[in-house]
Amino acid sequence: MADSQLIPEPLRDPNNCQKDLIPGFDYAYGYLPSLAAGIVFCVLFGIGFFGHALQTIRLRRWTSALLTIGALTELIGWIGRTWSAECPYNENAFLIQIVTLIIGPVFFTAALYVLLGAFIAILGRKYSLISARMYTIIFLSCDVVSLVIQAAGGAIAFSAASSQDDT
Repeated sequence: MADSQLIPEPLRDPNNCQKDLIPGFDYAYGYLPSLAAGIVFCVLFGIGFFGHALQTIRLRRWTSALLTIGALTELIGWIGRTWSAECPYNENAFLIQIVTLIIGPVFFTAALYVLLGAFIAILGRKYSLISARMYTIIFLSCDVVSLVIQAAGGAIAFSAASSQDDT
């Protein structure tokens, strides 16, 4: 077991806000995240979130709800990334952004699958090899499976990183 005194104080606290590079200890990203990019993407996904939330309330469609959830998860992820720009050694900021930025696109693709099914239903089955309902079932099932695999990979990576910290 490694002596905790060898690890600098800012790295022992998961809620630290040490911005300066600590010699011998790289940032979690391998670089310092851009504060400007974080702010720009927070604004853009915030606009997308509120726009889709209004559409969800007004139209009450699955696609709008899925896009709202996707924009919200991306917004939370970019908030975590912006936090990381100011506090690059903060484990909580890193975990917030890594989890939500991995999960967010799943909701966008799910919305696209639902839209594809709607287009096939509107245009007719003659333009598709399988039914609109089957597209939604097949692609959403694949989306769920990929999300589970990503979650398992993230859990394995996190447990490996945690076990290295303990030794």
